[in-house]
Amino acid sequence: ATSFKLVHGLDIVADRRPIEVGDDDEQIVVNIVFVSLTVVSWGNADYGGDSSAVAERLSQGVISVTASLWAFAALKLTGEVVTWGHAHYGGDCRAVADRLVGGVVAITGNCRGFAALTDVGGVVTWGEGCDCSAVADRFACGVVSIAGVDGAFAAINHNRAFAAIKDTGSVVTWGPAEPGGDSKSVADRLADGVVSITGTEAAFAALKDTGSVVTWG
Repeated sequence: ATSFKLVHGLDIVADRRPIEVGDDDEQIVVNIVFVSLTVVSWGNADYGGDSSAVAERLSQGVISVTASLWAFAALKLTGEVVTWGHAHYGGDCRAVADRLVGGVVAITGNCRGFAALTDVGGVVTWGEGCDCSAVADRFACGVVSIAGVDGAFAAINHNRAFAAIKDTGSVVTWGPAEPGGDSKSVADRLADGVVSITGTEAAFAALKDTGSVVTWG
């Protein structure tokens, strides 16, 4: 890996390791460049402004930062997740720490916590009211994306619902019923063909491969 300075003193790491793509009959070699950054936080310490406790883990290799209302979760190149901020809002992930040491490919936040998508299509959640155990058997694998309510929306409301799309095009929801955690009223329309989901303050809208839209919440 080659390290160099880009702008404003940010540490950038470009990893140009060649990767073989294809089958035994036809392979090509491609170079993939990953860019990683350090994280700096400030403001109210209780709400994520103080990341000193995890500063060493945030000093390199970070590729994204996601927010809940009062906490942050950083995803690293290694697939590790680092959290800080208010414990009840996802700043404390110790209960699921063994599942966040690697293999995470994306993180979605809502008001009270986070949901992480793993490289095997599984889901890991933490934070107050974000428990997905009631539907865990439906997405032990095969999940391709997760929709929640990001920090900007969460500051206006207290939505703790999530919606996940599986590789079958079906949707799994969890969290408080009223803001979208309960999708039973439209379950038949969410059984297949869903390609994307977006959330508002207290509802979700799913786009299907037919060009139609399904809403709930």
